[in-house]
Amino acid sequence: MCVTATSVSYHVEDESITLEFPEVLHIGTSWILEIAYIGLINDKLSGFYRSVYTDADNNVQ
Repeated sequence: MCVTATSVSYHVEDESITLEFPEVLHIGTSWILEIAYIGLINDKLSGFYRSVYTDADNNVQ
């Protein structure tokens, strides 16, 4: 299933984006997010970058 975002908002302070869609994306449905991006993907914490975190159950994600 393909659904196109109707709005993309960039938040400078927390360096995140919010995507809005024309319909509800239901839990339990698999989705693939495609983003056109030109640039390097690295671990330098700039642009798109690789990262890991530890969740509430101490699992590295």
